[in-house]
Amino acid sequence: MAFPTYKLYGPGSEIATKFAGTGHPKLKFLFTAKFIFRSNSPSVVGAEDLHAMDFDLRQASRPAPNIIYQDANFYNFRTKIATKVDFGQATIVMYDDITNKAHDIYKTYLETVSPIANQQVAAAGTLEDGGLGASSSVAPLENKYGILSSITTTHHYQSYAGNGSVIPKKTHYRYLNPKFVNMTLDELDMGLSEPNTITMNFIYDSVNIENESGGGGGSGGSESSGGFSEEDQARAAGTIPGFI
Repeated sequence: MAFPTYKLYGPGSEIATKFAGTGHPKLKFLFTAKFIFRSNSPSVVGAEDLHAMDFDLRQASRPAPNIIYQDANFYNFRTKIATKVDFGQATIVMYDDITNKAHDIYKTYLETVSPIANQQVAAAGTLEDGGLGASSSVAPLENKYGILSSITTTHHYQSYAGNGSVIPKKTHYRYLNPKFVNMTLDELDMGLSEPNTITMNFIYDSVNIENESGGGGGSGGSESSGGFSEEDQARAAGTIPGFI
C-alpha cells in the first residue's frame, strides 16, 4: 500500500517571511493632512508630501462606508440590492501647536460659516444690528457644496523592490465636499502637563482613494509613480538621522 507523501514546506511557510518583509503590514504612525478651502483660506493648509508636513498630527480615521441594502424578490429568488452608501463621519485630531496652524483652520472655518463669530467684545450689546442675532449664527454659504473643497489625509509607508531596495509609497484619502459637524478644543487644566489637541469631525459627499508609488517597483496599474522628493525617499530608506 502506497502512503501519501507531504511536503514539509509549502506556500504557507512563506507567510512569516512576507509578514516581516515584503508583505509586512502598514504602520499607523506616519501621515499628513491637507485642507482645500473654496474661499477665506488660512495661511497654512497642510500638504500631502512628508517633507512638507505642516500640522502636528495625532490621529486620523479612515473611510468607513456603510452600504445600505434592500430586500428584493426576483421570481421566487431572494437577494439584496444596494440602494445607498452612507459614508458616515471622519475624524482628524491635531495638536494645537504654538504657531496656531491647526487653530487657524478651526478659527477660519468657524468665522466663515458663522458671521456672529466675527464680532468683537465691544459689539456684544449690539449683535442684533444688521441682523446678527442669535437666530442668524449660520451664514448663507457662497457655495452650495460648502466652505471646503476637500480634506486629504495621506498615509506614508514603504515597501521593497525585488532587489531589496526601499520604495516610499503613499495612499491618499481625499474627502470631497467635507463639512465639519463639530470642532472641539480640548480643555485647559492647570493640573496637567499635556499637549492640547483639536478634534474635527466631519461628514463628506464621497471619498477618492489613490495609491502612489515613488521610484517604481509598485504593484502595477493601480499605482502611479512620482510625486516623491529625494528627502521623502531618503526618509523611507532610513538614511536621514533621527528617522525611525
